[in-house]
Amino acid sequence: MGITITVNGLKMCYETQPVLDGTNFEVQKGDMVALLGANGSGKSTLLRCISRVLKPSQGDIFFDTKKSQHMSTGEAARTMAVVPQEANTDFE
Repeated sequence: MGITITVNGLKMCYETQPVLDGTNFEVQKGDMVALLGANGSGKSTLLRCISRVLKPSQGDIFFDTKKSQHMSTGEAARTMAVVPQEANTDFE
């Protein structure tokens, strides 16, 4: 089981600083991927765009053949799971 993730022409800026500029790739079902790069190179931004935490300024993200932005919140939750690097809690 699994899905194919396709990223086409993804662009994302913080204020006027571009972080992602025309990013394209595809991860096939069953692939194992490592995301490597220097600090500030856009790794976390890319993952936040894929997980719908951030909305890219341009480009499309597909889960199999369905555009991420056309998925309901429930459908997206059934399609992917995210384990953040850091989690803040409001209790001791």
